[in-house]
Amino acid sequence: MTWVSMWPGRMIPAAKRFTGGSTVVGLCAILFFIAQLQSCTRPQDPQRESVIPRQPSTRPEIEQLNASIPAAHPELYKNIFDGQDWLNPYLHVCSRDITLVVRSITKDRRVIQVTDLRRTLVDLTVAAWPYGRVIAVQDCSIGNRNEALTANIDAVLAIVKDLRLEVERWPP
Repeated sequence: MTWVSMWPGRMIPAAKRFTGGSTVVGLCAILFFIAQLQSCTRPQDPQRESVIPRQPSTRPEIEQLNASIPAAHPELYKNIFDGQDWLNPYLHVCSRDITLVVRSITKDRRVIQVTDLRRTLVDLTVAAWPYGRVIAVQDCSIGNRNEALTANIDAVLAIVKDLRLEVERWPP
């Protein structure tokens, strides 16, 4: 009887040697399919969370920022002179709406109404506040402000103050 080595230390009779070519092809097809499924999944990056991952509170009168967001750290942002480099939430306030940009967690801009501002800021994750409790605010006027813009800015600043955030006006 002839013996054949399947792998080191394991000998089997030559008559029982594996010859199932179609089984090998099937096994390879299954492994290929599994590899393709794995390549289609995107790894989760905690820095790329959605802007609003948590459910809004049902009691708006007590909505406050997450207590684990630290106080503002001016040493982290005092040398930033371009809004493109600002990572904390950034508000561009116009007469009719507000554009929210949070570059620390997304490159997207979100247009919101002043009535939704408090809930939107409260619902941001801690990762959205790398500089601590500070927010950049810019109005969209170049020259004179109209009454609607002034009212919107005043409403935004009141909400921001109530959330105990420091304000960095842009441009600096």
